[in-house]
Amino acid sequence: MIPVAEARARILSAFAPLPAETVPLPAGLGRILAEPVAARLWGPGSVALWAVAWVASGVAAAGVLTAAALRLDRARLRAPVLLGAVLLGLVALDLLLGGHGLAQPLVGGSAWDGERFYGLGNGYFAFALASVMLVAGFAPLTAAATAALLADEASALLKHVNRFEQAVVNPAEARFVVVTRGEELAAARTERIVEELQGKKLAVERVLVNRVLPKTTDPAAEERRRQEHNVAKALEKKIGLTVTVAPALGRYPAGLRELKSFRTAWYALTATQAKTRAA
Repeated sequence: MIPVAEARARILSAFAPLPAETVPLPAGLGRILAEPVAARLWGPGSVALWAVAWVASGVAAAGVLTAAALRLDRARLRAPVLLGAVLLGLVALDLLLGGHGLAQPLVGGSAWDGERFYGLGNGYFAFALASVMLVAGFAPLTAAATAALLADEASALLKHVNRFEQAVVNPAEARFVVVTRGEELAAARTERIVEELQGKKLAVERVLVNRVLPKTTDPAAEERRRQEHNVAKALEKKIGLTVTVAPALGRYPAGLRELKSFRTAWYALTATQAKTRAA
């Protein structure tokens, strides 16, 4: 008998690490790093060059806008009006071209970062709002015209608010779907949400138990899936509403193409399992 340490040393002495290789990033999938990854400060594709390129582009664009503003200022078109018009035009142009800047913005989160994302992102909305305020604040309008414009906008906004309130309480126009997870704590919160909505005379269509694990051969995952289904059944029995089970279909869709594929898969799944009320 020899000690464990000596046995380990004898076994390891028969092996030697392979020499390090430099490969493209996609080819490194499944391989072991020979040394820690570090980004190059300078060189082709480096972070510093990328940052310098963006800063230089911003400075160049600012210079062009400044020159245009000084020239147009003589024609009684103030510089903030030009800036607001350009910002609003860029937002509108990107949305018309498919919203690629919205999907991967330079500021704020993208459309795929959070489950509660809808409409314009925070960065985009800030640009759009600032541009509108610049145009409205510095455009050559009289005080009477500005007051009339604001009054019309306020009146239209109140009409929209009143119409929204009427639609929300009308079951023929609006129904709520409460989204939850297949966990006991989440189910308890869902019960309170449903009670609150029904207490305010708001129609609740159903409850959606989201991202339930699919069938698998792994015992732990299968046990978790059964627990999630049991929570869904108990919740349906307790609140008296239809509970739809939505399985997890992989990672969050990133990009419009993946989002359309996700929608197609979702529709196909709901069509084949409609009788069991499982999406």
